Amino acid sequence: MDRLFFYPKVDFTKVDSPNPYIMNLEAELSKHFTIINENDNRGGVLEFFENLRQTDVYLFNWVENFPIYRFGKFQVLFFIFFTRIAKVMGKKMIWILHNKYSHATEKNFWTDLMYKILIQKSDLIITHSKEGVRFVAEEFAGMEGKVHYFPHPTKSKFKNIDHPSKEYDLLIWGALHPYKGIAEFLEFLDCDKSKGQAVKVLVIGKCFDEAYLSRLNECLGVNVAHINEFKTLEQISVYAEKVKYVFFPYNSPSLLSSGTLMDSLRMNTKILGPKIGAFKDLSYLNIIENYDAFEDVREILSSYKEVQTEDKLQLDGFFEENTWEQFGFELTKLYDGLGKKEHEFIKE
Repeated sequence: MDRLFFYPKVDFTKVDSPNPYIMNLEAELSKHFTIINENDNRGGVLEFFENLRQTDVYLFNWVENFPIYRFGKFQVLFFIFFTRIAKVMGKKMIWILHNKYSHATEKNFWTDLMYKILIQKSDLIITHSKEGVRFVAEEFAGMEGKVHYFPHPTKSKFKNIDHPSKEYDLLIWGALHPYKGIAEFLEFLDCDKSKGQAVKVLVIGKCFDEAYLSRLNECLGVNVAHINEFKTLEQISVYAEKVKYVFFPYNSPSLLSSGTLMDSLRMNTKILGPKIGAFKDLSYLNIIENYDAFEDVREILSSYKEVQTEDKLQLDGFFEENTWEQFGFELTKLYDGLGKKEHEFIKE
């Protein structure tokens, strides 16, 4: 098996709100590659240099965030140097394009530079949204041939019982970051409450930003509740049974795919999200609905219908076709084909 350097390697025992994507991806790739880095990444780009001799392929997730880390600008410059050396030594690079730019910072010279280098130097670019393919085609003409779209892989559904009576209209869950637009939505509801029936919202998730938490707390009341703690997916799925929709108020133009969306699909509850990225891609599933603006939410709620048997069967088919095992196999097949044939452009 070829030797793979996996980034970022994370010690999940030390993370308050772990991202299961990394854990699931590493588990699948370990079936097809020898993953050479055993410890969580602490040395940044220097670790890429340290492992050059024993690495055949580097796989990157969120490496474009280097500019916001300690010594970020220097890390970017060293990364550019690294890519040149890696190419001379015949090393391959695979980049998972999760966002059109970093959620954590506004677009700037250094983040744009990282995207440019990654798109130019990567041998394969994987995206979980068709919009990711369009993004590369529009912004970096000529590079789209290396971009491949796969729906975000899934794990099996939770075996929950449908609750005919719904205690809340909307459930918002996950780590509470400003880019997710939660405060903006709750503030909108507060200003819009005179225009119709009250919308009952349950928010579940830890907020690590004190200023943002204070802003969220100002929105709490009879119709809005917040459980400020980490809950397991199994626990959240029980809450999801009691709501009409799992709701995504995301307002970030950088959004492409969402692991929270895929985990919500496992909960047998309808999903309401913006008409962008993976939310738009997967809206052919009857269980997913899209909105253009917050003003649409009340109307959508007024026409709510419970998940039907045919909706569940359609979703079962999606889960069968988009497993982590299948994704690991397809990614490895693309890697094995590098240098053997020209990759085809993934069309809609």
